[in-house]
Amino acid sequence: MRTFKHSGSVNSVVFSSDGHYALSGGYDKKVRLWNVKSGRLVHTFYGHRDSVLSVNFSPDGHYVLSGSWDNTVRLWNKDTGKLIHTLKGHSGDIYSVRFSPDGKRILSAGADGIFLWNTETGEHIARMILFKDGEWVTYTPDGYFIASPTG
Repeated sequence: MRTFKHSGSVNSVVFSSDGHYALSGGYDKKVRLWNVKSGRLVHTFYGHRDSVLSVNFSPDGHYVLSGSWDNTVRLWNKDTGKLIHTLKGHSGDIYSVRFSPDGKRILSAGADGIFLWNTETGEHIARMILFKDGEWVTYTPDGYFIASPTG
């Protein structure tokens, strides 16, 4: 049995696809990478200005993704700990972050909708807003959109 010491409350944990690593993110604004077998802390990822609510690994295991109350999504190199992109566009807390199965896209979900990003460039591709009545609209930064019948 292993115990991982993440200071403060933890909001999100996830295993890498190979099971060798675990990520944790919490109220202390940090993301931590753990070696599951040894229980050793491998990296601490610094940069968020508020609580980390969601963490994830890329499908190939080379990248780490985090979403925070600071309205940003951050993409990190797992092996070096280097910050690759800070994705800005959300106007509220980010509750969930995920990679596409091929790792080429990122989805981030928050109170202000769901954002689609390009992993390589960090470019914002599209945003979907869901309304309480079940209607929706999706639009791109350059003005294209599609919507439900009355969205």
